[in-house]
Amino acid sequence: MLLGCRTFNEIAAGAPGLWRALLSRRLRELEHAGVVEIRTKPNGRGSLYYPTAASRALWPVLQALGDWAERWMDVTAEHADPDLVSWSWCTSFLRRDVLPPRRVVVRFKFQQDARPGCGCSSSGAPGSCARSIPASATTPS
Repeated sequence: MLLGCRTFNEIAAGAPGLWRALLSRRLRELEHAGVVEIRTKPNGRGSLYYPTAASRALWPVLQALGDWAERWMDVTAEHADPDLVSWSWCTSFLRRDVLPPRRVVVRFKFQQDARPGCGCSSSGAPGSCARSIPASATTPS
């Protein structure tokens, strides 16, 4: 949420391997603790999740944990989840403001991953990830 995810599916995409039922329960617990604000979508179907002042105050703590892990943890490429890496790149580095207004697809091809590529679509919400994009759907680089 601190990176701009607002829908349940966007949040779930950033937490691969986490059961959706568990994520739902954790989001309700975070709302009860005052860390997340849950609002009904304008169309009445589903919810939107917003960080509160309390969750924004956690950002420096999360950054410090990330800095510590980067320095002290021995993480190699085989430890990285391709879906999480591409989702993180799309939410952190993709400059949607400089993309053309038409649909643009960014395809990632991971050398050590047999699954089809995962990519980001500029037409979706920030952090949206379209999984299993076939190679035929993209232009070669």
